[in-house]
Amino acid sequence: MTVQDQGTSVPQDDGFQMRPEDMESYLASLAEDYTPKTLARYRYLLWVFYDALPADKRIRKNTLAEWSAKAVNSYSPNYIDRVCSACNAWLRYMGHGDCQWSDPRAVSSEPGQEITREEYLHMLDTAKFFGREQAYLLAKVFVTTGISAPELSAVTAEAVRTGKLETSSGAVSLPAGLCHELADYAARKNVHAGPVFITRSGRPFDAQRVSGILRGLGTEAGLAEGKSRPSTLQKLYLASRAEAEAMAVETVERLMNEQADREQKQLITDREM
Repeated sequence: MTVQDQGTSVPQDDGFQMRPEDMESYLASLAEDYTPKTLARYRYLLWVFYDALPADKRIRKNTLAEWSAKAVNSYSPNYIDRVCSACNAWLRYMGHGDCQWSDPRAVSSEPGQEITREEYLHMLDTAKFFGREQAYLLAKVFVTTGISAPELSAVTAEAVRTGKLETSSGAVSLPAGLCHELADYAARKNVHAGPVFITRSGRPFDAQRVSGILRGLGTEAGLAEGKSRPSTLQKLYLASRAEAEAMAVETVERLMNEQADREQKQLITDREM
């Protein structure tokens, strides 16, 4: 239930007031899923925006965009992205999604089912900054392995130790770096066997839960709707693999041609001798 649902904030024609108590209510709603350190980051970023507002502290549809345009003179693009991400999440909680804004330098302005590698890396950066470890790892799993959401249960403690996922479509390799991150996560969650991503009751994440986690991260990163879905991240894997395979074929062909040229030159040299 949002603060608006509770009747503590009522939309007005002249925007609405950003109040410290509403920020604290939002942060309290996150306490179960976020660490105190992450909540402190959120609080700090929200107050950066709050302090920049005029004396009436009212937010209108273009307020966040206008702040961002002025902030380029004082802050780095990444810092502005983080303030916008924190504010966007708070605005959504307050029921004022129409006042959200995404920085076009970092994200796509048009909805779509494709995600670029730059947008994916921005997702990871956002997840790391806000301490969204599960979302960070899930995004990396889908992009680096190409598995689907229903196959996530194949990411087991045993698979992390061997570096191989056993899926219905065959074995899939896990990059060494990701194995290290997953092993560290599993150890801290006290998962020594079976699926790595499980609920508090020990049940594997279902597709709905996974989609919700990634959708939340996509919103925090300012991505267009649909770009942070498991299936969209899987498409990025497929596109990256196709590109890598094309480069590999091109490299083989180049090496074969170079070898043929060397052999031809050697034949000519042998004849001349």
